[in-house]
Amino acid sequence: MRYNKTILVVLLFMVGNLYSQVNQLNKAPRNIFEDSFPTHEKGIDNNDFEKNSLENYFDQILSTRIFDSTSVVDSVIIKSAQYDTEKESFTYSSYGKIASWSYEKWEGSAFKKYKRETYNYDSSGNLTAWLFERWNGSTVENYILETYTNNSSGNRTSYLEENWFGGEWKNSSRGSYAYDSNENVTADLSENWDGFNWLFYTRYTYSYDINSNRNVLLLERWDENSWKNSKREIYTFNFNQNITSTLYEQWDGSNNWLIGDRHTRTYDLNGNMTSMFWDRWELGNWVPFWQHTYTYDLNGKISSDLYEYWSDSSWVIGSRQNYNYDSNKNLTICLKENWKDSIWVDGWKNTYTYDLNGNMISGLSETWDGSSWVQNKMGVLSFYDSFGREYNFLGYEINVYYSTITDVEETEFNISDYKLSQNYPNPFNPSTTIKYNIPSVTHPSIPSREGKERSDRGVLIILKVYDILGREVATLVSKEQKPGNYEVKFDASNLTSGLYFYRITAGSFMKTMKMILLK
Repeated sequence: MRYNKTILVVLLFMVGNLYSQVNQLNKAPRNIFEDSFPTHEKGIDNNDFEKNSLENYFDQILSTRIFDSTSVVDSVIIKSAQYDTEKESFTYSSYGKIASWSYEKWEGSAFKKYKRETYNYDSSGNLTAWLFERWNGSTVENYILETYTNNSSGNRTSYLEENWFGGEWKNSSRGSYAYDSNENVTADLSENWDGFNWLFYTRYTYSYDINSNRNVLLLERWDENSWKNSKREIYTFNFNQNITSTLYEQWDGSNNWLIGDRHTRTYDLNGNMTSMFWDRWELGNWVPFWQHTYTYDLNGKISSDLYEYWSDSSWVIGSRQNYNYDSNKNLTICLKENWKDSIWVDGWKNTYTYDLNGNMISGLSETWDGSSWVQNKMGVLSFYDSFGREYNFLGYEINVYYSTITDVEETEFNISDYKLSQNYPNPFNPSTTIKYNIPSVTHPSIPSREGKERSDRGVLIILKVYDILGREVATLVSKEQKPGNYEVKFDASNLTSGLYFYRITAGSFMKTMKMILLK
């Protein structure tokens, strides 16, 4: 059974498992994956930025990196204690975007349909509509519809949610988003429909440092015809643009911000997070609450996670997780152990197998009953597909089946504007892929090398990489290219960990984005 991201976070926190999903590391207007699993959430996961950035951090260092680029997930069979056997199926557009998802349960001798989701996209691949339906016998019934607008950069600018009632769509909620010149989201306004009028509900505002790292989040709620402070989060970063601390504050209702919790992180010289510490503000002092300590293998993959909690003025060992990988850096075993009576006792383990292309084909979650491994009724199994999309399931066993799509180069797109996408993976080590689009009609201000301005001629494209000091470190593209979709691989094997920028130039068009190398 697929489930909401927030629920996953709670489950993973309870068991100390940091293997999960996703939003962007240092800002959250869009998913870090250009070809990510489409989300029908209302835009931006604004109130869990620090939590989601942590999830994304471990997603990057746990995820599979070797794929058959045309393999997509056709269906997943899930065995769980709650529903016995379930099936989730997917269809795709020819360029790899998920077009539909359906959910079925095994009843007696066949699978019975229960619900499905349908996704629509514009010509640039941006999600424009999400439809959720439920099956009633042999007919399918409307349930929820969400429609979206996006700007020319692919950032979501608004959403409208409607519910099916009385044979027609009724307003439910809506939201709008604003961005700065660096495409950082600066405002997020949500409203609810009361049957007659749109009523303000919440407003998020954000500020950023010079590196486009979000350093302040402010939540306000509409109350008695005015915006009232609710909570605030303050972030700090190191020179590699990694989050080093998060301070949570609540408004007391009058004139003061009350300090709540604080998260602090440390990193090694390769940019790997080595610890995460959580303390609480009580009676004018910081009081420890819990901490995680992490180790990594030579490939930068997380190898262990030690969890401790504070009790009676000292740290008490709680649990640890150990991670094993195959020669292709695929996660094969995640073992959870509990510290009991001064020895490590098995708790649960997840075991994964892969095909020759690096696609995960089966997952098994087991728990130790004191003498043997048995089905884990609280199992959480996760994997990634060839486009970097993450899938999460509640169950003790999953079997994944794949199909092959064609025309994954997205040649049928009618590109109307230039687009430079976020590199994937990000953070990366040592290589990453950068995608960009050249519009079908050349802008008059961008001539070809011959000075022509015809749409069937190529455009001189320059794509370069710079370090944090603005020094050029690589030229990835410097040639004339015709309209279409392109991607280029950047190998940073000879560079040190840190923040880098990549910039595309085509005549008067120029765009710069950042990426993080973690070794």
